[in-house]
Amino acid sequence: MRPRFAGGAVDLRPEEIVRLEEDRVVLLDQRHLPDEEVEVECRSAAEVAEAIRTMVIRGAPAIGVAAAYGYALAASRGDDLDEAAEVLLASRPTAVNLPWAVEQMQQADGDLGERARDLHRAEVEHCRRMGEHAAGLLSEGSTPLTHCNAGGLATGGYGSAQQRVAATGLSTGGLRGGAGNRPIISVDVGDRVSHDAFGLGTVVEINGAGDKAQATVDFGSGGTKRLVLRYAPLVKL
Repeated sequence: MRPRFAGGAVDLRPEEIVRLEEDRVVLLDQRHLPDEEVEVECRSAAEVAEAIRTMVIRGAPAIGVAAAYGYALAASRGDDLDEAAEVLLASRPTAVNLPWAVEQMQQADGDLGERARDLHRAEVEHCRRMGEHAAGLLSEGSTPLTHCNAGGLATGGYGSAQQRVAATGLSTGGLRGGAGNRPIISVDVGDRVSHDAFGLGTVVEINGAGDKAQATVDFGSGGTKRLVLRYAPLVKL
């Protein structure tokens, strides 16, 4: 696919970020952006869980949508749905939308594929309404500051906090936006670190550099996690 992201921000249709097809879930692989646009095809709930775990898709709302599609895919395959739910829930314990989405799918009747698409459409609509609401809160010349991953890629389409800036900018024509991500910390293999959710751990592997740098950290009983250093709340000890 052509690298549309090379020139800056791109408006993506929700189905370009994550979608359910007849026998697969298709995700835009965020690990290759902005240089390449690559799609990952998942043909089971376990493969969707692996895509979530390896950060093919990122951002709690988008992860929840992907999990809903993974559950629906498992149902269409005739797989054990309790096992599908278990493997999906284990893929990213800190993504709050994930257990919510799985629970919604477990409680659904009828066409689970359509139910998952409804969840995706609702997520996009929630973001759109947040953007419209914010249009009256920011004045011309303001400099809004967004924190962490708040764009369309993280939410399955449109964007949450970041889209508030865009929506307001459309109505006022004079807003500037900024991103308040954490600075990238410098860690090496063997370093001891602490994490807000996982506690104390040891860095066991480093991959990539700059904004794409990732650290694999062994948190003992908390498990081994692969974290993007740009966004991870890590403190070097």
